Amino acid sequence: MSSIFNSEAWNKAVGTYKTNQSAQKPMMPAGAIAALPGAMKTPKPPQATGLPPTDIKAANNIRRGVT
Repeated sequence: MSSIFNSEAWNKAVGTYKTNQSAQKPMMPAGAIAALPGAMKTPKPPQATGLPPTDIKAANNIRRGVT
């Protein structure tokens, strides 16, 4: 019984696979690395909606008992 696989082609494919696995992986481009610190800025906290900041401050003062 003969094999359906060509042994030379199989050996070549296995060798190519091993070569590709051991090859050095490409690094991230310098421009992408430089952009990372700028992309990791912390977002601002959400602003209260509906009332102006002075009205919110006045309401908080009333809750605290400040006149």
